[in-house]
Amino acid sequence: MTNANERSVGGTHYKGPQIEHWDYTIIALNNKYLEGNITKYVARHRKKHGLQDLQKAKHYLQKLRESVHVVPVVPGNNPQIMNAFILRFCDQNQLSPIEEGIMLLMANWSRPDHLATIDAMIDDLIALATDRAAEPDSSYTNQG
Repeated sequence: MTNANERSVGGTHYKGPQIEHWDYTIIALNNKYLEGNITKYVARHRKKHGLQDLQKAKHYLQKLRESVHVVPVVPGNNPQIMNAFILRFCDQNQLSPIEEGIMLLMANWSRPDHLATIDAMIDDLIALATDRAAEPDSSYTNQG
């Protein structure tokens, strides 16, 4: 039987030699559900559903921010190893500098103002995605 990273259900977008997002969630986020979903949507938005994925990331971030006062969150145990892993994940998944920053900060956040910074970074990605959506399709040729 192949391991889970060697196969994909419903497409080939997760199949490949790179570190998969669930590996990032397990290792860098210590299986934290909300943080995992935020970073999943940030990591895939350019390959899948664009603006909608970024809006989903903000929705999960809103829930996380609302829950901060309910359950204290403790960041991972070994930041050097975790950050090296995160940078490898970002490189293998061709994430932009903003996306990389979100991945690093999401795994290492410890204060509510960190979440506010992530919120602003996702807003920057939304602005970029909106700008890209407004650009004319370069494959179009005006015939006359």
